[in-house]
Amino acid sequence: MKYSGYYKNDATAQGNPISSTHFYNYLTGLWKDSTQWSFSYVFPGSPCDSPQLSMVYPVQLPFQDYRAIQSFGAMTLAPNECKDMTIAVITTFNSVYPNPCFDNIQISIDSVKLLHNSLTTSVLSCHNNTLGVVNIESDKSLRLFPNPINGELIIESIEVKMKLLVIQNLLGETILQQPIMQKTNKLNLDVSQLPSGIYFIRAELVDGKIVSGKVVKIKP
Repeated sequence: MKYSGYYKNDATAQGNPISSTHFYNYLTGLWKDSTQWSFSYVFPGSPCDSPQLSMVYPVQLPFQDYRAIQSFGAMTLAPNECKDMTIAVITTFNSVYPNPCFDNIQISIDSVKLLHNSLTTSVLSCHNNTLGVVNIESDKSLRLFPNPINGELIIESIEVKMKLLVIQNLLGETILQQPIMQKTNKLNLDVSQLPSGIYFIRAELVDGKIVSGKVVKIKP
């Protein structure tokens, strides 16, 4: 990522883009009027650590509708060339306003990195998919409940039946890899013996798609 910034939901020089020049300016670290940002990565610090630059230090920004911008490049792409890019957007809830710490966000970032590293190259690499894209569906395609869990986990594919189930821990270690002989949309799995922690559930569907999700195992 080369730039991480924001614009406001208003009509000022730091507000909503309305022309191609405005959009391109924002992607290259400029405001709408082509003046340079004073940063490449805005608000890199944790708000609960006051010496770090954030939305509350050195001054607390007024409450407003801020829109995030992230960009990378520039890059060249030759004919038939392939470049791999993986992007994750992380959201945490129930933060303390107005000075939340980044601990929960960092835990989520670490878990996403481990999940990415655990996925096979054939799933992620465009080199093996020049005629199409292998979809890694969002949690909407895979229901995991209850969550958190301490006993039985119900795994449900919303649309297509499952043929393989994989469970991995935060270290990327495979806890379970189980072919599903009787293809089904729904599995009941006893996880009571698993240690407390975060686990990644990945299912391969009969149509070749991969669906994944995350559950938290708690003590009984």
